[in-house]
Amino acid sequence: MIRILTLSQPWAWVVTELDKGAENRVAWKMCRYRGNVLIHAAKNTQGRADFHEACTSILDKWEVLKRQRAEFLAPVAELDGSTWEPSRDLVRSAIVGGARIVGEILPHLSAVYTDPAPPNGDRTGQPRRPLRREESRWWWGEFALALEDRFSIDPIPHSGGLGLRRAPADLVAAVARSRHVKPLRFDRSSSLGSTCGDAWGPLRCVLEPGHPARVLHTDGRTRW
Repeated sequence: MIRILTLSQPWAWVVTELDKGAENRVAWKMCRYRGNVLIHAAKNTQGRADFHEACTSILDKWEVLKRQRAEFLAPVAELDGSTWEPSRDLVRSAIVGGARIVGEILPHLSAVYTDPAPPNGDRTGQPRRPLRREESRWWWGEFALALEDRFSIDPIPHSGGLGLRRAPADLVAAVARSRHVKPLRFDRSSSLGSTCGDAWGPLRCVLEPGHPARVLHTDGRTRW
């Protein structure tokens, strides 16, 4: 069953439109779920100082020139004097895209554990891989989710919640019907650049009685 993951802005935008492959969750200890999630932009943004700091961090990581910063952040932020504030067009309380949770990044360990933690929490011998560029540049050193196959869609209004929650079948169907499923708009990562567009669009939804909704690529391969 597909889950919903709520992110505050501007981070929902960075995950679905830029190259953010690590979703930091400082309070989490583990996540046993592996699979596809719908990215939900929360109703409320961070506090004013945190929002400004997030925008500054995005611009620094992307090395955006000063004269281009306002244009680059236009979908999510605008300058109020010297402070970045949420823009009038900032999307909130909506599904804005999707991704696939492929593993966990543990505190102070620069590796992605692809298998869920066993009941005793001992990960000795579990498969892991080094962090990729789109993960390492956004990882804060604490617990994080590793995200792949990220994409954006035209927003679909939806109320949020805490944690990973099951996505209603009608919402999954609405995402599948979207005519504007888009791969990352500003992807700089070599690992995703050649595959992201093929991985997610165009999509169609299959609803079968007694079975979870499945989203298929037009070539017939199951994506969700």
